[in-house]
Amino acid sequence: MEKLKKILFITFSMFLGSCHSSTQKATVKDGIIHINILENYPSKKINLKDIADIEYVPLETTNDVLLDQTALLHYVSKNYLLLIERNRGNVYLFDRNGKVVSHFNHRGGGPEEYLVMSSVVFDEKNEEIFVFSDYGSTGTGQIIAYSFTGEFKRSLKYPADLSLKAYNFDDETMLVYDSKYLYRDDYSKMPYMFLSKRDGNITSILNISLSERYDNRVYFQTTDASGQLINTGAVLTIPNKLSDGQDFVIADVSSDTIYWLSKNGDLKPFIVTTPSVHSTNPHVVCTHLNKTDKYILLFIIPFDYVALRNGETPSGKTLMYEFKTGKIYNVNNFGGDTNASTVQKNIEARLIDAEVLRGAFDNDQKDLERLVNIIGEEDKNKLFKGMEQFIVTLGEEDNPVVMIMKYQ
Repeated sequence: MEKLKKILFITFSMFLGSCHSSTQKATVKDGIIHINILENYPSKKINLKDIADIEYVPLETTNDVLLDQTALLHYVSKNYLLLIERNRGNVYLFDRNGKVVSHFNHRGGGPEEYLVMSSVVFDEKNEEIFVFSDYGSTGTGQIIAYSFTGEFKRSLKYPADLSLKAYNFDDETMLVYDSKYLYRDDYSKMPYMFLSKRDGNITSILNISLSERYDNRVYFQTTDASGQLINTGAVLTIPNKLSDGQDFVIADVSSDTIYWLSKNGDLKPFIVTTPSVHSTNPHVVCTHLNKTDKYILLFIIPFDYVALRNGETPSGKTLMYEFKTGKIYNVNNFGGDTNASTVQKNIEARLIDAEVLRGAFDNDQKDLERLVNIIGEEDKNKLFKGMEQFIVTLGEEDNPVVMIMKYQ
């Protein structure tokens, strides 16, 4: 154990302090960007107000549309805002001004219902909402297609050995990713595929082959308060966004290559990272946070299972690569929100709790700090000045405000 701790200490020293030498630029070979993710790059402070135009849309609160803290902003377009609550099984559709259009909950065991809400796909063109109900190893997975008002349209089946995360791709297909879980003895080495919206069949598989797949969770045994041996586990939650508007950036934690998938279905290598994820111990992985026309943000973190077992969270860092200059910066002080959803090309969005917004407006120091950390001091003043009449009417139970960031 002491030897293992020593190895981990050396690895983390390299990860946090990085190499002795430092270079500001990436190498580009045959159109592919090569980035050493363990290098010690210079820091750069970025203010959100300097790189994005920000819009705020308050969501209407009604007696039957009350979002809880688990609500996720799933889709934003010029016409709609879609929010979901996976644990409760709720789907909420708002117009672009934040007014309620429809909402439904069809959680249940019937043929037109879903037991769980493992993934949701919003097809604006065909006016359909697909809810994936992943049964895991207990049976065949089911996809239910509903209209925008929640009316049942059709039911699709997919193989029981798949655990899918899904995204809208085109009129006929969805891009799906087969997640890897440790309880599965067998799992796909080519986990990215297209699924038919008509019948749920796999229409094609992306040519992304993973020799070995790593998991962000670890299962282990421990003892409870009474001394009994119990099975438990820990999960390292990491952001990793696939969608870039109609295109996709695929940064799999088990691969050294980040791929670009165009809306036409063309797949090509985009970025190659070094050192290899397979050669680091613990495995240092790279995921995708955000991409605009000017830069891409990458998140780097070690899958340290020893730390997870001890209840600790490994620390990560955020790198920015500028397309025009080829320079790389450490931007852990990035003024934006790395947990925001990429909803369109050059556009991200996130939710701001009504309680935080009202508390900050009333000079509650804790809420002020939380709001400033999200949008910055200057934009806080702009927000207050433009929405004073709305903010003073907010109650703690009101629905959140949608913050939409349009990158310049």
